[in-house]
Amino acid sequence: MAEEDDVSKPSPDATPAAKAADDATAKAEASAPQKKAGSPMAGILGFVIALGGGFFLGQWINNRGRDDVAIEEGPRYKVELRGDEPTQGPADALVTIIEFADYECPYCANAVPPLEDALEDEAENVRLIYKHFPLPMHAKAGPAARAAWAGLQQGKFWELHHWLFEKKSDLAQLEEKVAALGLDRDKFLRDMASEASAQSVDADMLAGAKIGVSGTPVFFVNGHRYVGIKTAPQWRTIIARELEEAERLVASGTPRAGVFDALMVDAVTKAQPGASGSKPGDPDPNTRYQVDVTDRPALGPADALVTVVIFSDFQCPFCAKSSALAHQLAEQAPDVRVVFRNL
Repeated sequence: MAEEDDVSKPSPDATPAAKAADDATAKAEASAPQKKAGSPMAGILGFVIALGGGFFLGQWINNRGRDDVAIEEGPRYKVELRGDEPTQGPADALVTIIEFADYECPYCANAVPPLEDALEDEAENVRLIYKHFPLPMHAKAGPAARAAWAGLQQGKFWELHHWLFEKKSDLAQLEEKVAALGLDRDKFLRDMASEASAQSVDADMLAGAKIGVSGTPVFFVNGHRYVGIKTAPQWRTIIARELEEAERLVASGTPRAGVFDALMVDAVTKAQPGASGSKPGDPDPNTRYQVDVTDRPALGPADALVTVVIFSDFQCPFCAKSSALAHQLAEQAPDVRVVFRNL
């Protein structure tokens, strides 16, 4: 695919920005573990996807044109924060929203305007923290995340953030944007290709994976998990509910600056069965399961580092969309094998 070629096979005339992205990608690949072949029943990563991509599509369809929203009453999740993530809003905000997103994800791009609309109403009470979660089937999302990190080092993250969503991670005009923002071009390119940028993005992804993030966008509002696009009225409802709880803590003597930490005291640190997006009795997302893949149709090498097993139904429209994503994943991630089983 042309998109894959743009990332993995730059032409001799590739721009410095494109080369910086390739340098960062090459470093990550060089540090990856060596492949080890194994039996079909051994070493399989515990990914069992049923209607995987369809879940997020369904969330978006269900929310279109609706202003009511189900308030999350489940566990609060404690997202690992380093302290250097891009942030909007006051440090003593009563409500903290942590967003995991991908610059090549159209749902993530569509989620931005309604959230920003709602945040304008509560600028003094809400802060937004952004964490990168580039999905493996989006070849341009990783380089785009590193470009955003490079912009953060010069105080222009949010300007690049909006631009990258607008461009769907296409970096062809990145150098022009860097110049328009008045950034130090050489420093930007060094930062983008640096090990530090790759490590920062990887740390964000690991933090998300620990608490069950597997698609985008996902938001944690004072620890409560919300998936997919929300309308501005839905966001206002969610924020208002969290403000009520936060104000009760303040009234009982908790300093404003200590509200988030107080809410995180009993928060869980890994994905919980029965949380948003799953039901009681669903597989535990923290457990690896042995799935027999003997003589099953598969995409990708038999000695792949990661094996994804998809249970699918040929009459399910969401499965059809997931199948297309699986083929794209297999094409763009050479160390991933996708195995199909009928459900």
